[in-house]
Amino acid sequence: SHDTNLRILTANNGPIKIYWQGNEDFKAEQIKSYEIGYRNRSFKKLELDLSLFYNEYDNVRSFEPELSKFQYKLYNKSSAKTHGLNSSLNVNVLNNWKLLFGYSYVDVNLKYKPDSKDNLSIYDEGSSPKHQFQFQSRYNLTNKVDFDITIFKYSDLSNISLRNNSSFSIKGYSRTDLRIAYRPLENIEISLVGQKLFSGSNKETTRPLYGTQNATYGNQIYGNIKWKF
Repeated sequence: SHDTNLRILTANNGPIKIYWQGNEDFKAEQIKSYEIGYRNRSFKKLELDLSLFYNEYDNVRSFEPELSKFQYKLYNKSSAKTHGLNSSLNVNVLNNWKLLFGYSYVDVNLKYKPDSKDNLSIYDEGSSPKHQFQFQSRYNLTNKVDFDITIFKYSDLSNISLRNNSSFSIKGYSRTDLRIAYRPLENIEISLVGQKLFSGSNKETTRPLYGTQNATYGNQIYGNIKWKF
């Protein structure tokens, strides 16, 4: 015998138990993926990467309500198509200083079968920003000390559709991360990392199932010790 049920405690409107019921007829997701890319290393100080992609997904997981709005069963009643691009430009300014410029675009389209009543996965279509920009500076102060700055820019999550024909949006935001690392020995690195240091708290996600719809995240500071052997 085997158990195919999963219980989750969510805190949307107070503690509520969500039940996921397994399905022995549930199928593995299938994907057809197409990608074309270009890479240029012709210049001594420049490195360029560009790729375009298109994906088709079948048998995509859906959560279908069973008996009540708090009990769901897994089915394959949705499909999806995604397309976009990834690009990056690396600039070797000096032997000890590198700059990275990145941009990515992704468009996600979900489609449900007529008999699907999934009211959870619909948030997935708008849960990722279409446009993302990145700038990074990697500077080796000495042979043992690194100092990195990374800046991210995310576009709005706009017109996220709900099943009741309404929608909501999350404003885009910027984020700055700092990292300083010291290597006392060749195989040991001690680093201090700060994330979202100057942007304050931002709304980022759309996950009502786990009680994190329009979840807000603030800055973070943590240390790390890496030992290579």
